[in-house]
Amino acid sequence: MISVCVGSAIPLFREGLLRTLGEDRGVIVIAIAMESEAVLRSCRPGRPDVLVLDTTLPGDNTSALLRRVRQKGCDASVVLFGDWTPETAGAARRLECNALVSLYDTTDTFVRSVHYAAEGDTFMSDRVLGLLQIFDTDPETPGSRIERLLTPTERQILRSLAEGGTSKDIARDMFISYRTVQKHRNNIAHKLGLEGPNALMAFAMRHYSGRR
Repeated sequence: MISVCVGSAIPLFREGLLRTLGEDRGVIVIAIAMESEAVLRSCRPGRPDVLVLDTTLPGDNTSALLRRVRQKGCDASVVLFGDWTPETAGAARRLECNALVSLYDTTDTFVRSVHYAAEGDTFMSDRVLGLLQIFDTDPETPGSRIERLLTPTERQILRSLAEGGTSKDIARDMFISYRTVQKHRNNIAHKLGLEGPNALMAFAMRHYSGRR
């Protein structure tokens, strides 16, 4: 039986995850924590087997929390989840953790990550892997992996977004329909693992502003 401590301050997400974990006969949730100090109180040598931690958990930042967990003699495997960007996913990978999962992954993906982590294996969801591909660029050629992931048309649309263009502006300038622009935008967001109404615009501004 895999013993798990779930650390999350997001009520709806936490309830859904607890329900799914509770349906797995190989898993038992022994603690629920809504801030970092509660996580620490749940840790001791040999227990739990797996920590499932939200990177936005109130209290210590993730790095400091994991360091304090180890100082208590707890050697639990760690599953981290969050609303990742390419940069934060890359930074999280350098932490002492077994699995990285996106806040937008299914609960079944979280359960699989727990089983992998309990065995001492590494696990990364498809969404996180996509973000890490973007992060792992050659320092001499910034964005090289982004260039390989996207088509020339998609890159042109990102550049236009970075310059403040709307979908209507882009459709006019590229002589394509508004609906086609929207389809391209959805495809770009899917390839880059981006979620939310402003995520693509923020990505374009961060990576394509000033680029030709």
